Amino acid sequence: MRLRENSSELDKLLEIGAEIHRNYNLATLNEVVDQVCAKMALRLVDVAVEQGLVLKNSSIGFTGRAAISGENRSIFSRASLNEIS
Repeated sequence: MRLRENSSELDKLLEIGAEIHRNYNLATLNEVVDQVCAKMALRLVDVAVEQGLVLKNSSIGFTGRAAISGENRSIFSRASLNEIS
Protein backbone atom coordinates (compact mmCIF):
# COMPACT_ATOMS: atom_id res chain seq x y z
CA MET A 1 0.00 0.00 0.00
CA ARG A 2 1.39 3.35 -1.02
CA LEU A 3 1.12 6.10 1.60
CA ARG A 4 -0.20 9.46 0.48
CA GLU A 5 0.27 12.87 2.01
CA ASN A 6 -2.61 14.26 4.04
CA SER A 7 -5.22 15.85 1.82
CA SER A 8 -3.47 14.68 -1.36
CA GLU A 9 -6.83 13.41 -2.64
CA LEU A 10 -9.02 16.11 -1.14
CA ASP A 11 -10.32 17.11 -4.59
CA LYS A 12 -11.71 13.59 -5.07
CA LEU A 13 -13.48 13.73 -1.71
CA LEU A 14 -14.94 17.14 -2.52
CA GLU A 15 -16.19 15.80 -5.87
CA ILE A 16 -17.82 12.78 -4.21
CA GLY A 17 -19.46 14.98 -1.57
CA ALA A 18 -20.74 17.44 -4.17
CA GLU A 19 -22.19 14.60 -6.25
CA ILE A 20 -24.01 13.10 -3.27
CA HIS A 21 -25.38 16.52 -2.29
CA ARG A 22 -26.42 17.31 -5.87
CA ASN A 23 -28.08 13.94 -6.54
CA TYR A 24 -29.63 13.40 -3.10
CA ASN A 25 -29.59 16.00 -0.31
CA LEU A 26 -27.62 17.31 2.65
CA ALA A 27 -29.13 14.74 5.04
CA THR A 28 -27.85 11.91 2.83
CA LEU A 29 -24.40 13.49 2.64
CA ASN A 30 -24.32 13.78 6.44
CA GLU A 31 -25.31 10.11 6.76
CA VAL A 32 -22.52 9.06 4.38
CA VAL A 33 -19.97 11.10 6.35
CA ASP A 34 -21.22 9.58 9.63
CA GLN A 35 -20.98 6.05 8.20
CA VAL A 36 -17.44 6.58 6.89
CA CYS A 37 -16.25 8.14 10.16
CA ALA A 38 -17.78 5.31 12.19
CA LYS A 39 -16.08 2.70 10.00
CA MET A 40 -12.74 4.49 10.38
CA ALA A 41 -13.13 4.68 14.17
CA LEU A 42 -14.05 1.00 14.41
CA ARG A 43 -11.13 0.05 12.16
CA LEU A 44 -8.77 2.00 14.44
CA VAL A 45 -10.07 0.04 17.42
CA ASP A 46 -9.71 -3.26 15.54
CA VAL A 47 -6.09 -2.47 14.65
CA ALA A 48 -5.33 -1.45 18.24
CA VAL A 49 -6.79 -4.77 19.45
CA GLU A 50 -4.87 -6.75 16.81
CA GLN A 51 -1.64 -5.03 17.88
CA GLY A 52 -2.23 -5.86 21.54
CA LEU A 53 -2.65 -2.22 22.52
CA VAL A 54 -6.04 -2.71 24.20
CA LEU A 55 -6.03 -4.44 27.56
CA LYS A 56 -8.57 -7.16 28.34
CA ASN A 57 -10.67 -5.06 30.73
CA SER A 58 -10.56 -1.88 28.64
CA SER A 59 -13.59 0.21 27.81
CA ILE A 60 -13.70 2.30 24.66
CA GLY A 61 -16.14 5.18 24.33
CA PHE A 62 -17.10 7.25 21.33
CA THR A 63 -18.11 10.88 21.59
CA GLY A 64 -19.21 13.47 19.10
CA ARG A 65 -22.37 14.28 17.20
CA ALA A 66 -22.55 11.05 15.19
CA ALA A 67 -21.77 8.82 18.14
CA ILE A 68 -24.19 10.26 20.68
CA SER A 69 -27.10 11.89 18.90
CA GLY A 70 -30.37 10.55 17.54
CA GLU A 71 -30.35 7.49 15.34
CA ASN A 72 -26.65 7.85 14.62
CA ARG A 73 -25.83 5.77 17.70
CA SER A 74 -27.03 2.75 15.72
CA ILE A 75 -24.05 3.17 13.38
CA PHE A 76 -21.80 1.90 16.14
CA SER A 77 -24.18 -0.72 17.46
CA ARG A 78 -24.65 -2.22 13.96
CA ALA A 79 -20.92 -2.54 13.42
CA SER A 80 -19.01 -5.39 14.97
CA LEU A 81 -15.82 -5.07 16.94
CA ASN A 82 -13.32 -7.87 17.32
CA GLU A 83 -13.57 -9.70 20.64
CA ILE A 84 -10.87 -8.73 23.12
CA SER A 85 -9.54 -11.96 24.52
